[in-house]
Amino acid sequence: MTDAIIGRKPSLSTDFRELKTRPVAAIFAVLLGAIISTLTSRITVLGLADIRGALGVGFDEGAWINTTFTVAQMFVGPIAVWAAFVMGTRRVLLTGACTFLLAETLLPLSGGYPTFLALQALAGAASGVFVPVTVGFVIRALPPNLVPFGVAAYAMNLEMSLNLSATLEGWYSEHLSWHWLFWQNAVLAVGFIAALLAAMPAEPTKAQAGKGDYIGMLLGATGFSLLYAALDQGERLFWFQSPIIGLLVYCGIVLIAAFIVREFVAEHPGLDLTFFLRRNVALMVCLVVLVRLMVLNTNFIPPLYLSIVRGLRPLQVGETLRWVAIPQFLFAPMVAMVLLRIDPRKIIVTGFATIALAFAMGSLITPDWAETQFIPSQLIQALGQTMALTSIIYYFSKHVTLQYALTFGAVVQTARLFGGQVGATSIGVLERVREQFHSNVLGLKVSLYDPLTVNRLVAESIPFGAAPQSAADIPGSAFALLDRAVRVQATTLALADNYRFAFACAVSGVCLALLLKRIDG
Repeated sequence: MTDAIIGRKPSLSTDFRELKTRPVAAIFAVLLGAIISTLTSRITVLGLADIRGALGVGFDEGAWINTTFTVAQMFVGPIAVWAAFVMGTRRVLLTGACTFLLAETLLPLSGGYPTFLALQALAGAASGVFVPVTVGFVIRALPPNLVPFGVAAYAMNLEMSLNLSATLEGWYSEHLSWHWLFWQNAVLAVGFIAALLAAMPAEPTKAQAGKGDYIGMLLGATGFSLLYAALDQGERLFWFQSPIIGLLVYCGIVLIAAFIVREFVAEHPGLDLTFFLRRNVALMVCLVVLVRLMVLNTNFIPPLYLSIVRGLRPLQVGETLRWVAIPQFLFAPMVAMVLLRIDPRKIIVTGFATIALAFAMGSLITPDWAETQFIPSQLIQALGQTMALTSIIYYFSKHVTLQYALTFGAVVQTARLFGGQVGATSIGVLERVREQFHSNVLGLKVSLYDPLTVNRLVAESIPFGAAPQSAADIPGSAFALLDRAVRVQATTLALADNYRFAFACAVSGVCLALLLKRIDG
């Protein structure tokens, strides 16, 4: 994990500078590993109704299906980085990929809910090693002029995976079956294994690394996992009205506090927390969290609007979102090439400013918007997010000396997952609260004593063959149409508020990026 694992005597310089790797295969491995980690989680959420139906479970039981997967990913991240240092990157990734392949193949055949959850946890733990270990390997082993391309491969997966998932889920549900929500991941795992075999050399095991602080790593991994589960289930269980959420939050905070204390007093700490005191590091962790929050807006607002307001099916929603994913094949390499010539701090600021522009455009949303109205702002946002995330991680990597190279992967993984969940929870809570607010305000203006309301109801009655002479003669179907109009307007206004919140986050990103200091190299 760090030099702390081996008694603060860094030896990574002799371990990794002599590694011979195939850069193209390594970059492809990073892309596939990141895609698998992100796509698996997102497509399971979209296909949850089909999965629940196949397993014969209700909404509450089904809500734990994706939580189980992502909590396992969160838990295994720090442990995977330590294992990669002790046993070698190639061994850990191949073990995770083969385990993931087996779990995803068996999931549709599991039959029962408990077995399904166990396989989900196994798949999550196996895929949890992909991002931190592959990103760490790219930083250590690729030539400096190719590192931006490896980082860009990781960054582009967010836009691609999140925006292609709706298309894939819709296509599977209409043309194949829910089984392919998992079997597609097994197919990707085969390609991932091939890329790993081609890209990464075998490394000797390091017996001297056994001095690591295992208890500290378990405390930190468990604490963050519990907090993640609380954030993921909080909305469904009404937050602290549920004793489960209270227990998860309390235990998570206590374990993380114990982890921090232990890392400061342990003779051989698993994670040297002074890393976060290095120049710019804390700022860049915050920037990664902000980008993850804003990426989720890309994947939250348009699908929600198109499904609720426009009544589109997942496959139709996916046809809009995939036009945001496809340009990533151009955006990501372009940003990587620019990073070789321009100060990354300038690209970070430009990226957040571009995202802010996209959110400002999105805040103009009205109930009359169709699919095509989202594409301009979505494309601008996708470009800005690719610029920001690629530049942040690339600049972040420049702060990582060899003894911190493996820790870097763990930090990226934790910020990616935990920051993403904080963003998803914030967006969900804001959407609910603001929709209730707008619905109440609009509802106060709808009264049968208001001539405008009566005229609207009379007009809504005509398509049903009614010609009411008074409010008492208005059919129930007209009231239902008016109620839907209020809900559509309330939803649209709430989504506009979400865009404004995201705009404020993007502006905050610009301000934080301006605080980054220049480093040599």
